[in-house]
Amino acid sequence: MSRELQVELDFGERRFRVGTLLYSEKMNRHLFSYDTDFLKSGYEISPLRMPLSDQTYGAEYIEEFHGLHGIFADSLPDAWGMRVQDLEFEKIGIYEPVPLDRLAFIGRYSMGALRYVPSRTFDNREEILKYADLRKTAQRVIQGDVSDVSEELLRAGGSAGGARPKFLVDVNRADPSQIRYSWGRYEGENIPVLMKVPVDGDDAWQRIEYVYSILANKAGINTPECFLLEGREKEAYFAAVRFDVKENGERVHMATFAGLKGEPFRLVKQDYADLLRTTETITKDHREVVEAYRRMIFNYLGCSRDDHPRNFSFVMDKAGVWKLSPAYDVGFSKGELNHNIMGVNGITIHPTVRDFEKIAREFRVHNWKQIIAGTTDVLKEFANEAKKNGIRETMIRKVTTPVNENIRRMERDMSRGIDL
Repeated sequence: MSRELQVELDFGERRFRVGTLLYSEKMNRHLFSYDTDFLKSGYEISPLRMPLSDQTYGAEYIEEFHGLHGIFADSLPDAWGMRVQDLEFEKIGIYEPVPLDRLAFIGRYSMGALRYVPSRTFDNREEILKYADLRKTAQRVIQGDVSDVSEELLRAGGSAGGARPKFLVDVNRADPSQIRYSWGRYEGENIPVLMKVPVDGDDAWQRIEYVYSILANKAGINTPECFLLEGREKEAYFAAVRFDVKENGERVHMATFAGLKGEPFRLVKQDYADLLRTTETITKDHREVVEAYRRMIFNYLGCSRDDHPRNFSFVMDKAGVWKLSPAYDVGFSKGELNHNIMGVNGITIHPTVRDFEKIAREFRVHNWKQIIAGTTDVLKEFANEAKKNGIRETMIRKVTTPVNENIRRMERDMSRGIDL
């Protein structure tokens, strides 16, 4: 029996039927075609790979996207979330869920504005939808102290494991120690956030990411509001306010850089020039290009090396306007042999001022020197901010040693002068 999903775009006050996503056994690939009426809307959900057209788009098999088109693969959970999903599927007798099963289970609970509705011919349709709704209904009663709620959600994952599990929850502004499983909207004092949970009592990475969010904001980068929540044992939970949900109930469409490019990002190495070029193409706003440049500088000088293409996203509002999303997953990372994932002119370790200048010239970032100088000044504040936020001395040294080396290198090169 065939599997077929109807894809919808839900901005909160208005919903559109986007098109049909199905798996063709004959062609051994997923196919997508836009609904005729949606073609008139002007909304480009995937402008680089699937521009509005009456053609049928076939997805080539890319492991990172599980054989889906990149824009739909963005709706799937990460590795930890996948294992949690597997446990849920087992409860209804599905032991080898395929990508369309997973999207059907996500259904109307996806982040962003895309929604997935299985057709009547979809295998296990009623059971999957009913179980997804029951699961969400049950989780909605989970609320209380941050430690208790986290433990209950972790137990729900069984043996899912995962180094740094994360959950969608709501934080109470009046008492941030009180959270609940997310209702996906603002309600009174409750605001929707993505929360990262410490494992085995080690909360160093949560504290570091919080400090980095402070520093990135000071460096002029658009960041979401962030919290550092404390549990019963004073362990820290990092939370960032969701940017796909607005206070007035509106939602925005989200797409990662990886999903928009539709390339196997673990095999095809991306360069920051690709990110700036895509930003220029998608947003048509030079201010967003400068924002992307700031993030490149901060990630390299701050040793935020987990800068893969899924850690950059774009958002589209109900007016069809694209922008870079607020920055997320920015924090110290040793990386593989101290390399960043995204390159600067093909270089992934210790790019020079000349490399940063080259990209600045190509994309007309005229204040690039000020961006570098401002970023180095902000990063010098790490140790003080770290002490304020309970980061132990050994971790402070682990971060400041390579970061200060980058700062010294930049300041030395800048002092020699660049002939513009």
